[in-house]
Amino acid sequence: MDNLRYSDIKKYFWEKGDLEYKLWDQQKPIHETIKKLPKTATTIVLLCARQFGKSTTGCILALEDCLQHPNISVMIVAPEIKHARAIVNPRLRMLTADAPESMVSFIKSEDRWIIGSSEIIIGGF
Repeated sequence: MDNLRYSDIKKYFWEKGDLEYKLWDQQKPIHETIKKLPKTATTIVLLCARQFGKSTTGCILALEDCLQHPNISVMIVAPEIKHARAIVNPRLRMLTADAPESMVSFIKSEDRWIIGSSEIIIGGF
């Protein structure tokens, strides 16, 4: 492990689809609980204070799903597209800053993030 650089460790976790290292301590129990929910769960409600990290946690979960499951589409929707852009894009830019080269790309004209062979699509109601 001494020979590994920090960038190699991050690359390993990106390739594994495990981005838990990006979570704050208070976000980790939420992340763990959501990951343990049955696949049949259709609605998840987070009752947390403002600035707790709900949006960041959601973006991390979306990234992990894209990394762990090839050829899927994850939709992130807000009441209006401009709200979704304002919430999601800055967080995904921050979260993907240390992703291995060519693993993540953003198609602005389509509001679409390509994550490996999967995608995150941003939309509004």
